[in-house]
This record gives sequence, structure tokens and C-alpha cells, in this order.
Amino acid sequence: GTGPSKFDDPRLRDALARLPEPEDAVVFYDGKMHIEQMRQLGPFFRQTAGSSDAEPFISMLNEILDQVAIMDFEVTSQYTDGYQNRTAVYGRLLPNVDDKVLTKVLASGQPFDNWSSWVPANASSYSMYTGANLHPIYEWIMRVLPERFPEMKQGLEQWEKQQNEWNLHVDQDILQSFSGEFVSVAVPAAAPPATGGQGSVMAVRCHQPDRVRELIHRLFDA
Repeated sequence: GTGPSKFDDPRLRDALARLPEPEDAVVFYDGKMHIEQMRQLGPFFRQTAGSSDAEPFISMLNEILDQVAIMDFEVTSQYTDGYQNRTAVYGRLLPNVDDKVLTKVLASGQPFDNWSSWVPANASSYSMYTGANLHPIYEWIMRVLPERFPEMKQGLEQWEKQQNEWNLHVDQDILQSFSGEFVSVAVPAAAPPATGGQGSVMAVRCHQPDRVRELIHRLFDA
């Protein structure tokens, strides 16, 4: 075509200059444009449902989009190196996203101390991830819902009362116990079948092991 090209985008050009030449494939994800397109759902809801009925939901939608809008763009380059197919990725966050919910969810994980100690010599595969911390989502939801939808305040108070009766609090006892980091290791099975086989172990970081152990015993004793 003769119109403007996405390759004229200075962000894409800068990323490609930093990446190996994409011999096999190049993928560009425009996070900023994606959020802008999602915001068009607001006018659509307003037109469909009417202004007064739609406003609380439109306001909530925009609040959600504000909290997840952290990615500016990401570029992926695939290329061949000898007999290997390789992938390199370069991305950039939007400015001033440290306090956004999605940043807290994805970027609050702690690095592994002495990570190689988690991988036995006979491991056939392993993976380690800082994962996702769900506590910021729950905390944000419980703060924003009664602000945007006052009619939900009574139900949320009842939910808190029910948790007190159970002596089980979803956020404090579960979500804050696990910050998302986990390790998964696959090893040959101790007694593999004739067709072969392997065992696997997964470990997750737990900040309140005694409380979680107590809850597990309560579950099995129920």
C-alpha cells in the first residue's frame, strides 16, 4: 500500500535497531493502542444502555483500564542461528506505572536466592517464575467497588462478617500468604513404567506457612 506503515512508528524502529534482524518473523504488540481501543467500549455502552444506566459501568471500565495500562509496546524478533531458531524480545513500559495494580501484581515478586539449588542434577526440565501476586487485585477491588457502586457496600460488609465467622480471610490468610513465586521441576520417575515416565515437583513461596498448614488440616478434617 501507499499509506502510512506501522514500520514508520519510531518505537518499532528503535526496537528493531536493538534486536537481532528478524529473519523468520517479527511481532509488534502496541499496548498503548490496545488500551485506547478498549476505551471505545464506553461510548458503545452509553449508546446502547443509555447515559444514566451506563455511567457507573463506564466509570468502572475506565478505572480498570487505567490500572492495567502499563505496557507501551513489545517487539519480538525470530531468527535462525545455525541450526537453532531463536527469539529475542524488546519491550517498554509506559511512564509512571509503579503504583498501578497490574504493576504490583506482576512486578512485586522477589528473585530466587541460590536458584540453582532448586534444580537436581537428574532434572529433565525445570522452570522458575516470579509469578503473579493477587493480593493487590483483591485489595483494589474491595476499595473501588463500594466507591463506584454504593449499593454493594452492604453485601461486602456481609462478606467480611462471613469470613470472620469462618475464621478464614481470603486476602489475609490466602492471597497474602502466596506472593506468586514458584518452581516446577520434572525428574525421572522412581519406578517408571515400561513406556517411560517422569515425576514432577512444584514449590511455591509461602509467607505464612503455619497458618496455611492449619487451614489445610482444617480442610481435611472437615
